[in-house]
Amino acid sequence: MRNPNAPWSNTSINTNFPNPYSMQWNLSVQRQLSSDLMIETAYVASRGVKLNYVRDFNQVDRVTGQRNPAFGQNRFYDTSDSSRYHSWQTSLRKRLSRDFLFNVHYTYANNLSYGDGDLLLPDQRPQDINNLRAELGPTPYDQRHRFVTDFLYELPLMRLTGASGRAATLALGGWQFSGIFTGNTGSAFNVSQPTSLPGSRPDYIGGQAINSNYRQTLQYLNTAAFARVPLVPASGAPARPGTIGRMALRGPGSVSIDLGLAKNFAFSERFRFQFRAEMFNATNHTNLGGVSTNIAAANFGRLTNAGARVVQLNGRLTF
Repeated sequence: MRNPNAPWSNTSINTNFPNPYSMQWNLSVQRQLSSDLMIETAYVASRGVKLNYVRDFNQVDRVTGQRNPAFGQNRFYDTSDSSRYHSWQTSLRKRLSRDFLFNVHYTYANNLSYGDGDLLLPDQRPQDINNLRAELGPTPYDQRHRFVTDFLYELPLMRLTGASGRAATLALGGWQFSGIFTGNTGSAFNVSQPTSLPGSRPDYIGGQAINSNYRQTLQYLNTAAFARVPLVPASGAPARPGTIGRMALRGPGSVSIDLGLAKNFAFSERFRFQFRAEMFNATNHTNLGGVSTNIAAANFGRLTNAGARVVQLNGRLTF
């Protein structure tokens, strides 16, 4: 049973809680270069308004360490967040002809918000609940550059060998080779400092924030570029907000080549079967990630995970 004399803690919601909404607009140009080749370039943008935001009220006073003793620290939900997205997107597409098709896509984008920029209940907290302007920065989904290309080639084994007949069709027909190349810059992340106030960040004191030799050392952040904000003993809170911005740094980018080889069997007009072998990150390129972002952690700034090749076999029966 709850102690009736304990401080009361709860979650409250702003009584004025309008529905979030978004606006989208774009301007695009398409040009057909040949009978099977087309290029498109477009400006694509959106604006999210009245998105969910969370603040913690009745926080301890930074200096005195005091707060209303009748209450604990309370979460408060309102619609203070908003987001903006601007991008330039370009695509080159080739339809299937002469057994070959491909697509090439490039996106340059910028995605900003004051919190998570999402409709879900956000995880992030502001450093200063009274200064939301200082929280404007990239969303967790922001990727500045993204390049993707894919292809499909139907292997012309029947034509090259001159084979014919039912047995030759089952053995040599229906082979497909495909691939996807993906390259993108890293996503933004927060550098945090654990204190009695949620959302605290340290100071950026100058210098190169990211080490140039991180692939050899796995030490992504230059720890000398950051410093903890002094804590006030009475409150356990930082004496002031840290100077580094929200989501101010970006993780390492990634490059991946996925390859697939498929064999299609057409037993009849009704029954078809496909066997497919796929390799994700076929070249086994080491994509590093998982930066330790807690300045108080022993491994602060270290990279903690890496991607590896994955092989997958599957079959699909269609009838």
